[in-house]
Amino acid sequence: MSSYSQAKILIHENKDLVDHFGGASSELIAMGETKLGVQFPSDYRKFLLEYGALTFGAAEIYGVFTEDFENSGVPDAVWVTLDERRVVKMPPHLVMIYNTEMGEILCLNYRELNTN
Repeated sequence: MSSYSQAKILIHENKDLVDHFGGASSELIAMGETKLGVQFPSDYRKFLLEYGALTFGAAEIYGVFTEDFENSGVPDAVWVTLDERRVVKMPPHLVMIYNTEMGEILCLNYRELNTN
């Protein structure tokens, strides 16, 4: 069973902890990829199609849910990645998907990304 499938089971077993934006369209996802200059991996694409972005308890998994990438906010992965690239010069091979709020951020690393 894939990690994404395991995560979906956990999400469905704990619906009271979950809030999501509803799935993003393929067109919106493609717009986000174009804006960031990347192609999202298949598991993240599945996540975006199903949830858009998601809060699980206190954790926010960033995603894609609006076309207005320039004027959005957290948990918009496109907006936050563009902002981090501008503010702290985050390298373009990183796409931010989670901030622990404790000094760590989790990113998709396109230098070492597998197909999932």
